[in-house]
Amino acid sequence: MFSTYNEIDAIFSILENNNGKIPKYNQIKDFNFNGFTFTKESPYENRYFSVVISPNESNHIDNDSIVTTEDSHIAALSDKEIKNLAIRAAISSNPNQKGNIEYLSSIYTYKIMKLENSNHLRIAFIDTTKKFSNFRNL
Repeated sequence: MFSTYNEIDAIFSILENNNGKIPKYNQIKDFNFNGFTFTKESPYENRYFSVVISPNESNHIDNDSIVTTEDSHIAALSDKEIKNLAIRAAISSNPNQKGNIEYLSSIYTYKIMKLENSNHLRIAFIDTTKKFSNFRNL
């Protein structure tokens, strides 16, 4: 059985390689990510968002650090909430680290990724509430 954690890692890999988005089925080149098979339904099965931030010279992170947000696959959070969660994750973790934030009865698993050739960081979030709920109910 494919583990929940491996599936989450595969989704992060897809997000990292596609500018913080899960592409449509016909736009993906590799359909297998470490055991996770990308299907026609995959772009619709996950609730996610991502934020690009640019820490200042002293690595201070606040609302002014937000460069862009990608929130077209999450409805439960406002733009302000998304930015606040990104700031919380950035302050509490280092690049290439993952973690979980519980917020409003949901679990958001995040990964911080350093963008190539810049000081920008992409923080990708996946709503893993149902994945972990299903995992616990096994």
